[in-house]
Amino acid sequence: MDDKQLQEMIATLIGISDIVYGEFTFSYDLLCDKVDDVQKKILITKANECGCFWADRLLEQLHIKEYKDKMQYMTDGLDLRIEYKERLRGGDRLVFAQFENPNRITIFLDSIQAAQSAITEQNLTRLVGNVSVSEVILAHEIFHYIEEKNKHEIFTRQYKVDLWSLKIFKNQSTIRCLSEIAAMAFAKKLLNLSYSPFVFDVLVAYSLDHKLGEKLYSEVLKYA
Repeated sequence: MDDKQLQEMIATLIGISDIVYGEFTFSYDLLCDKVDDVQKKILITKANECGCFWADRLLEQLHIKEYKDKMQYMTDGLDLRIEYKERLRGGDRLVFAQFENPNRITIFLDSIQAAQSAITEQNLTRLVGNVSVSEVILAHEIFHYIEEKNKHEIFTRQYKVDLWSLKIFKNQSTIRCLSEIAAMAFAKKLLNLSYSPFVFDVLVAYSLDHKLGEKLYSEVLKYA
């Protein structure tokens, strides 16, 4: 692994705004063309606000003030079941973790181990800080748990676009990427990060597969 290349990539990614990461995430959504560019920015902002709001609400509900053991205290308080397994991968798609209703979160070990090793070996702590990749991924998945529990009021589940309409009949759908954008904002707020957790998508991907990581990095930069 090229120390300088990865360091430069992470340094660049840290400087990218949440809006840009949102636009990148939107580009992968099947309903991307249902929303114009102006509305996309509005929705991205609202999704980020949604993630921050629910992070603050959770911290207040659980009376969490100190960072030490915050995630453990939080998972216990929410009665979440956390499991660690080997990576799940299909084609070029890397899956770092997944939430299964009602309260199970699975984190794939080789993903977090590879990224955590890269942070240590490639001297990335000075860029990303003393952060636990496992906690970042876990925080992201906790949002999906919160989202499911509050699906009747949370923005990411309540906002919908029309797929088609015929007189009194209408077919609507949520926009899946808004959930991912909100989950990143939630993790950022929860862990007091100064940059978007989307950085770890590229870091994990690059740590496991250089070409896939470089491809993801290049795609993000198209929106920067």
